[in-house]
Amino acid sequence: GIPEAIREFAKESRGVRLALSLHATTDDVRDKLIPLNRTFPVGAVVEALRDYARATGQRVTVEYMLISRINDSKEDALALAALVEGIDCLVNLIPWNPVPGLPWKRPDAEDIKTFKEVLERNRVKVTLRRSLGGNIEAACGQLRRRITERK
Repeated sequence: GIPEAIREFAKESRGVRLALSLHATTDDVRDKLIPLNRTFPVGAVVEALRDYARATGQRVTVEYMLISRINDSKEDALALAALVEGIDCLVNLIPWNPVPGLPWKRPDAEDIKTFKEVLERNRVKVTLRRSLGGNIEAACGQLRRRITERK
């Protein structure tokens, strides 16, 4: 998310909804997941998201990829709830799909459930994306990697 682009989008928005790939609540973690964060840190991006929701009156979606032992703790869920407090948003939880060659792991079902419940207890609207295709390496993030490796 580029804060100024989000604010410009709010001025031009014609019924199109905004989705922000957040994936972390701290700059330290988000820097590793999204290198662009070094230029546009979490606080600035979330403030632009808040401005967008206020200016357009539209609910925004916050995409949050859950990665085991990286951003899936109860503390991460509480931090996410605090970040989006007061923003009309829907948090879309996306469990990580394992990709060969990358060290990250998918959280277990209990950790995913706990994360979601913490958000719900803190009055955050949340959905859990159902992942399909992981058994044939065709889930979100997996297929692109395989195609890139073939080139």
